[in-house]
Amino acid sequence: MVTERFMADIQIQKLRGFGGKLGSEICTLLDVKTCGQVQQIPLEDICGIFQSNGKYIWEMARGIDHEEIKVRYTTNSIGSGRNFLGVDKIVKRVQVLCLF
Repeated sequence: MVTERFMADIQIQKLRGFGGKLGSEICTLLDVKTCGQVQQIPLEDICGIFQSNGKYIWEMARGIDHEEIKVRYTTNSIGSGRNFLGVDKIVKRVQVLCLF
């Protein structure tokens, strides 16, 4: 498949959800680094080691992801706020000018 060839050179730990402990375990226990290497391992062998996560690992290495796509919005602006401590805290004219 085209997707499998595309995924073949991608490192396992670059996949979403595989960057931490699970990704390290996959690399260590299966002695692999890339998705292409995982693609060579039969599903039954992966499930034998990772039980319920086995099919998920096998599918992700092939570019199969059943998670729903979520819309993300980019930030248009960043605000900055300052606390006004009240009129009683202003002692000098310089303090008023610092507020602006």
